[in-house]
Amino acid sequence: MENVRIKAADHIINYCGNLSYNEKILFIYDDSTIEVLPYLVNEAQKNSQNLIKIKIPIMSHHGQEPSIEISDMMKNSDLIIALTKMSLAHTKARLDACNSKSRYLSLAEYSLDILENKAILGVNKNIINKLNKMEDIFNDGKNVFIETKLGTKLNLDISTRRANNCPGYVTKSGDLGSPPDMEVNISPIENKSNGIIIIDGSITHPSMGLIKDPIELDIRNGSIKNFSNTSEGNLIKNIMQDVNDKKAYVLAELGIGFNTEAELNGTMLIDEGAANCIHFGFGSNSTVGGLNEISFHLDYVMKNANLYVDNKLCIREGIILIWAI
Repeated sequence: MENVRIKAADHIINYCGNLSYNEKILFIYDDSTIEVLPYLVNEAQKNSQNLIKIKIPIMSHHGQEPSIEISDMMKNSDLIIALTKMSLAHTKARLDACNSKSRYLSLAEYSLDILENKAILGVNKNIINKLNKMEDIFNDGKNVFIETKLGTKLNLDISTRRANNCPGYVTKSGDLGSPPDMEVNISPIENKSNGIIIIDGSITHPSMGLIKDPIELDIRNGSIKNFSNTSEGNLIKNIMQDVNDKKAYVLAELGIGFNTEAELNGTMLIDEGAANCIHFGFGSNSTVGGLNEISFHLDYVMKNANLYVDNKLCIREGIILIWAI
């Protein structure tokens, strides 16, 4: 497995990170990723000695802001490798760094198992045209309707919103990538989502992971109003209640995965990017084109959905239709 890990680290740093000679690299890590860090640092040092490693405490949830000192360091880096248990991708610190021309790789929840997962090498620049076309469909669209055989029926308003194309790699200043996640996402208008969502894939919280029994979410006027009364439904209900902020319940993001080598395993960046899956983000979207500002973001993954944009079928039972994109 050693050679597999080294190959994956090379792919992340050079193919996904697009590292140039002697660029300023900032590694942000915590206790959860100490085993992974040396593989990435070793690859980075082959091309640059201008490298800083900074350890931070493990955050309590995705989207929690780092310290001001860390934020300032981020803005003065060419390439940021955020190797943390909880994602910083939806933070103002990340947005400010990208606006300051930093490239940002979000490697949340990374482990040796992820380095060994085939999804890493599934990040492929040759399919960027598919992501570009899905981005165009969202940008030209006004309404999204999603349904599944399990009972999902959901309407979203995406008019006036712009999609985010996240192919899993960064090529220019300000880019955000989260390999092996390859996705196109958009932030629906916050108070106009209505319907029922049946989550049957995963919930990307350390206490959740793969879903055993589908969880029903009642969405009204853009927010979760009720969770199904099951063991997992009650668990995620308690997780959301612990945030103690009604903004955590806002349906903030719709994402579509494109990585054909990714298979659901309960890990955030693999599950979100898995082809044949879509996901819904709840909480923060103010850094990705929305208006809901909160230091919290959590994604819920769904399998085998039908997705329509302005009555045009773009995804049938999880399969992205060639003629639609």
